[in-house]
Amino acid sequence: MSEDNQEKPEASTEKAKTLLGQKNPKEPKVTVGRVVLYTQHEGAEPHMAHVCKVWSNEVVNLDAIDGNGHHYAVTSVCKGSGVGQWRYPTRSES
Repeated sequence: MSEDNQEKPEASTEKAKTLLGQKNPKEPKVTVGRVVLYTQHEGAEPHMAHVCKVWSNEVVNLDAIDGNGHHYAVTSVCKGSGVGQWRYPTRSES
């Protein structure tokens, strides 16, 4: 096989990420300690939360902090933008 036909390592890495279910390659990897937002109930402002345990790229345990500085634990939280879900903050929310 000639060099022109060989797949570049970067391309195969991106392909692997897609196959492993990482939907947006630009999105940061979920790791313990990462800051995310958690919406506790309908109509509430999202609370800042730290990831305490990573189950998968979509499911984590959180240490959330309400507006008064009180911590509360939330387990097996799915990624999303709805109630009871976590998401990455946008630049305007940082």
